[in-house]
Amino acid sequence: MERPGTATLTDIHRFVFKGQEVEPLKSVVVTPQGIEHDRLFEAVVSHDEGKTWKFVSQRTHPNLTKVRTEVDEKVIRIILPYETLSLPREGQQGDIIEFEMHKGRDGKPEIVQARDQGVRIGEVFRDFARKEGDAKEGAIYRIVCKTADLVRAVDSLYDSVGDANHNLSDGFPITIGTAASLQALNDRTPPGTPECEKARLRMNYWLEGLEAGAEHDLAQIIINGVVYDVVKDCGRCGVPGFNLETREKDGTEIVKAFERRTVDGKMAPVFGVKAIPRKNADQGRSASVGDTVELVWKD
Repeated sequence: MERPGTATLTDIHRFVFKGQEVEPLKSVVVTPQGIEHDRLFEAVVSHDEGKTWKFVSQRTHPNLTKVRTEVDEKVIRIILPYETLSLPREGQQGDIIEFEMHKGRDGKPEIVQARDQGVRIGEVFRDFARKEGDAKEGAIYRIVCKTADLVRAVDSLYDSVGDANHNLSDGFPITIGTAASLQALNDRTPPGTPECEKARLRMNYWLEGLEAGAEHDLAQIIINGVVYDVVKDCGRCGVPGFNLETREKDGTEIVKAFERRTVDGKMAPVFGVKAIPRKNADQGRSASVGDTVELVWKD
């Protein structure tokens, strides 16, 4: 497999509200937590009157992709089909809610802390979930924010430095996909399968200039002087099987076509890789569509 020295950053996608519609951007500020404001907010749900909470996933709430966001100098707007919520850019300092996210290597759900953005805000989201048919009877919702004072560490197995911190993403600050691997995925699906668009895969960065699968051999990428450690293959769930317009599950064959690799000691479907911003990530530098990406390969 050819190992080029550079690639091109062709797409940047941000998700200020976890599970929202893809927000394509031309340029972003990079932080140690990833793209600025990426996965800063999300919805959580309780089915036992607030005793325990779990994150809201597109798997159970496919209409999450109807949510959009806008970021300006003072506020972040979470735009639901029926109402727009305006919140401070870094979230409100509400009470801390502990909630379950994805299972870790030990098979247990990660317990994450984030700040409640208020009862009324949660009720607005509940009403949205009810109208879309996603809410179960008696469910209580809150919108939470991972504020700067709360630290969410990356799994120590993949953090060689020991100080990586991220927002409400699936375990790591940045996800990276490649055009060639996407084409190979679509080539593996049988005739009649809907095309898997980039938006279904919800990656932050898309690169061109690598062969299909080559991203799994990367040690680092460098964009505008910011060094990213490529640390793990990106395991996939069934979410890419959902049609982004109808919200119906029409992509079972897409999910079946994912390459399988060893992740955390088990064979799992994968697409893309996960990365941690390191050197110069705290300097306010940008990543922009069209940037040259320096590639550092594993030995």
